[in-house]
Amino acid sequence: MRCKRKKRGTSRKIALCLLASVLLFGAAELGSGKGGEAKELLRNAYGEGEERYQLLVTGEEGEPKWELALTLQEQSYTEETAKEAFQREYERLCREILGENLSLSEIRQSLHLKEHREHRGIRFSWKSEQPEVLSDEGEILLSYREKEGQAVTLSVSMKAGEFEQSFEMPLFVYPPADTLEERGKEFQLYLQEKEQQEQSEESFTLPSSYQGERLFYQRKGKRDSLLFLLLGLLAAVACYFEEPFREREEKRKREAQMLSDYAEIVSKLLVFLGAGFSIRGAWEKVVMDYERKQRQEGREERWAYERMRETYSQITSGIYEAQAYGNFGRRCGLHCYMKLGSLLEQNLRTGNRYLRDMLEKEMEMAFEEKKRSARKLGEEAGTKLVIPMVLLMAVVMVLVVVPAWMAL
Repeated sequence: MRCKRKKRGTSRKIALCLLASVLLFGAAELGSGKGGEAKELLRNAYGEGEERYQLLVTGEEGEPKWELALTLQEQSYTEETAKEAFQREYERLCREILGENLSLSEIRQSLHLKEHREHRGIRFSWKSEQPEVLSDEGEILLSYREKEGQAVTLSVSMKAGEFEQSFEMPLFVYPPADTLEERGKEFQLYLQEKEQQEQSEESFTLPSSYQGERLFYQRKGKRDSLLFLLLGLLAAVACYFEEPFREREEKRKREAQMLSDYAEIVSKLLVFLGAGFSIRGAWEKVVMDYERKQRQEGREERWAYERMRETYSQITSGIYEAQAYGNFGRRCGLHCYMKLGSLLEQNLRTGNRYLRDMLEKEMEMAFEEKKRSARKLGEEAGTKLVIPMVLLMAVVMVLVVVPAWMAL
């Protein structure tokens, strides 16, 4: 039922998409003007650029004559409309160039002149009559030390086609606030001027005072200490990810070792079962043989045999034997060991006279898998040797080519 509802919902969505595409196609066709008579073509408004139309010209009886492409330029100003537009733009600019200033009679921050260069086909050019106070870009150039404001006349020339008109904006500009940043900019200029005056000297003497205030200097060294901080952070990140990486690597090595020992374990169990031992007896003999080799030969710890030792300890402590074999496979975590534990558990619970045959097939498969693993390791080793071989070949080429080149 749920599947049917999902299919109906999908079908409904497909139908809606098709219907929407048909409606949009029809609207686009109607909007293109096909089939309708065109008597007037609309121009774009001032400053919006030209518009291109595709026309089909027909005769009185409707037979097509020509297909034409006609380009209409944007609407242009007449002398009267240009004067009206200039006046509107002047009133708009008086408001919009203020930025964060309150009015033209109180300018304390730079004006927004760069953003107002063209609008509705009218181009503006700005000019300050007192550029030492206010630049043509609208930036205040008064020093913060000056206490009084100054009157400034800002002119804007407007041009639309062949028509042009200029307006004057009376402003009153005040010096910027006395801030540490402004003082720093002024001191920077002072130092640059002083350095240019002493350019012929071997060294540059920093001024000990400025505007009645004593100054002291310190050279900022290279921030090599940040490198140690960065290295520490990288080391911390590496330590954070090192533990999971190390665990994954150990798990991979452990699984590879267990897979390598699987064929040997099955083979030993099969030999002892063939000699008349019970499953428990065969298991005990394998564990005892492993412990003896560890004592006498110092054999390294093998994960699969350690899990077998744990299983034997569980059996001797009273845990049901079949359950212990099942737990053994689950603790190993590999499919082959789970299968071995399941076979032994099933044999004890229900009886299985074909256990030896099944273990023989398992042993054959295990030896084949061991051969494939050995071939794979050999191929990987060959691949790892490629880079050293290439480096050695490069060294040999250098030893051969360089003496020959020097002898020329």
